Amino acid sequence: MQHKTPPKDITFTVDLFRPEDARGVVRLFQAVYGDDYPVKLYYDPEKLKEATAPVTAVPYWPGPWTVRLWEFIISSDQSSASSSMNGGPAWC
Repeated sequence: MQHKTPPKDITFTVDLFRPEDARGVVRLFQAVYGDDYPVKLYYDPEKLKEATAPVTAVPYWPGPWTVRLWEFIISSDQSSASSSMNGGPAWC
């Protein structure tokens, strides 16, 4: 791989990703990795925007693990002297 030194008059700002950055990120990955980067998401600006969109709700599906977790919390709470001071298990 050949490395090039950028011209001295180029400036840039490092910031968080914004949807309008997607095309530039794709061009950057193509310039650096060609078509060899293993995560193909970085070659599609629309998919990149979708993958980095803020999450407004996280779905919750209770299952058997939830019952076991609460059983652990309750048993920890009862066996811990400090839990009565803060209203929860000692590790909270």
